[in-house]
Amino acid sequence: MAYYKAVILDDYALKFTAQAGGVVSGGDLVMYTSTNVTLGSDASAYTGKTIGILKASGTAATAHESTFGMALANAGSASGVAVLSQGLVILPAGSNGVSGGQPVVFVGYANMVEKIGTGSLAATAYPIGRALTGATDNTGFVLVRLNC
Repeated sequence: MAYYKAVILDDYALKFTAQAGGVVSGGDLVMYTSTNVTLGSDASAYTGKTIGILKASGTAATAHESTFGMALANAGSASGVAVLSQGLVILPAGSNGVSGGQPVVFVGYANMVEKIGTGSLAATAYPIGRALTGATDNTGFVLVRLNC
């Protein structure tokens, strides 16, 4: 089968447009949601509605698996929204705190991040970035180099 060879989003796609599957606020961490879009072989088949997103949620053990960026603006359901996949962002620290230089994971609620835990969570955790500053508990904020 013949097809067009095109790079839609390369490794340096710092931001891209997606379709919100529900209300999303600017600054929310977002996760993938399935869409019913069927792509053809031509790059023109790709649109901002090809990738569906929702506000990220879940448990600390699973939320990081599907988190892949931060919404850059408010968006209603079925609206387009720019998503940042790499860059410097300020996020609240979770109850386990964060030390500067540590990889961080999304804890599953309130856009909070924590250092990667120990035990089984550490074995399955997928960091969403690295902390550039630290915070001791859930009242502080941390500068994170987002890399989803």
